[in-house]
Amino acid sequence: MKQVYLKILDGKIKKKQYLMKNRKVYFFFIALCILQLFYLLYHRSDFKFTILKNSFNINSGRAYAVSSEVIESNNILINNKINNFNMSKKLKNDTYFYQRFVEFNYPIRIKINSKYIFFLIDEEITNDCILYKAGVYLKIAKC
Repeated sequence: MKQVYLKILDGKIKKKQYLMKNRKVYFFFIALCILQLFYLLYHRSDFKFTILKNSFNINSGRAYAVSSEVIESNNILINNKINNFNMSKKLKNDTYFYQRFVEFNYPIRIKINSKYIFFLIDEEITNDCILYKAGVYLKIAKC
């Protein structure tokens, strides 16, 4: 434990200014560390303050988390009140896309014998299916 040195000046006892200087240096370094943290978050890590600011809003940050195709599929399913869906072979073969597609649309499940099938916009629809809805990236057919 440090001892506090006292000086007697003009008959009065005063604490040495050492402790105040030490506190100023301590607070300076704390402030400097906090500023460095904000600098790193803002400039170096691609941190988006808007995500933090809107974190309690519905559907905030969706565009940062998944691709536009997945978001469009969710909008089609919800707007048309579709309970289950299937995907074309081309979509199923892309495992990265397939995983996000299934997880993002979760309460709506994928079902092998569903009458609604998703296709990419440039993909051919099978003969026994009729185009139900088309978007920018995807189209859904009813079979």
